[in-house]
Amino acid sequence: MQTIKDAKILTNRGFISVDERTTSIIIRDVDQKHEDYEKIITALDNPTPQVSINARIVEVTDNISKELGIQWGAVVKPTPQTQIGGTLISEGLGEFTGKPLAVNLPAAVGAGAGGSLGIGYISANALRALDIQLSAAESTGQGKVISSPRIVTMDNQKAVIRQGKKIPYETISQEGTKTEFVDAALELIVVPHITPEGTILMKLEVKKNEADFSRTSGTSQVPTIDTNEVETQVLINDGDTLALGGIYKKNATTSENAVPGLGDIPILGWLFKKELDTDVTTEILVFITPRIVK
Repeated sequence: MQTIKDAKILTNRGFISVDERTTSIIIRDVDQKHEDYEKIITALDNPTPQVSINARIVEVTDNISKELGIQWGAVVKPTPQTQIGGTLISEGLGEFTGKPLAVNLPAAVGAGAGGSLGIGYISANALRALDIQLSAAESTGQGKVISSPRIVTMDNQKAVIRQGKKIPYETISQEGTKTEFVDAALELIVVPHITPEGTILMKLEVKKNEADFSRTSGTSQVPTIDTNEVETQVLINDGDTLALGGIYKKNATTSENAVPGLGDIPILGWLFKKELDTDVTTEILVFITPRIVK
C-alpha cells in the first residue's frame, strides 16, 4: 500500500485499504487509474525468491615428526674376572659395556614406534670395549575434516546456522564470581540478494572456532579457542561454486639435546646429541555454492 501511495497516482477521490488477514488490497478510484494500479500490483505481487546456500569447509592437517638419538659407552681397561669352577666369568659386560653410559640420548622408540641399531666391539684381551646404539623414530599423519553447513533463506534476509559448544569460564569482579560462556562453534551467516541479471550477491561470514583442551589457561582449566574466520562480500552465478579463500599455517620446530660443547663439534658432534624435527601443516579452505530455489 505504501508503494502505491509513494507513486502518487492516487487521486483525491481515491481510497486504498489492506486486509492483512487475507493479504488483500482494496482500491477505489476513477476508472482511468485502474490500469496504473494493475501494472504496479502485477510487478509487486510476486513470491519472494529463496536462496539455498551450501558451504564446505575443508581442513587438512599434515604432521611429520623425525627423531634421531644415540647411546654409547666404552671401557678401556681389563674387566674384573671371577673364577667359578675353573671357568672365568667376565663381570660388568652387559647390554652396554659402559655403565653408566657415556652418552644416553635415545630417540623415543618402543613397541610399534621407530627402531634401533646396536653395534658392539670387545677386543680379544678385553682391554677395550665399545657399545653403540643408534635409535630413530619417524611418524607421519594426515587428517581431513569436512564440515558442510547448509541453509535456505529468503532474498535479502539474514540467515544464521550454528553448531558447536559453549565453553563456561568464571570471571571475578566486585559483584562476585560470575560464569560466562564463549562460543566454540561452526557458524555460517549469510545475507543473499538476487540481482535482476539472475546472479547472487552475498554477504558472508564463515566461522570455525574450536576448543583446544590440550592447552588450558588458568586454575579452572579453561581451554583456549582456535579461531578460523572468513568475512567477505561476493557476486556469483546461480549454482556456481566459489572458493572464498583459505588459511595456511605451518609450524616447524627443531629441538636438540646435547652434551655441552661436545655436541657442537662438526660431524663428531652427532655422537653427543639427539635431534627432534617436527613439521605440522594446517590448511583450511572454504567453498560456497548458492542456488536460487525455483
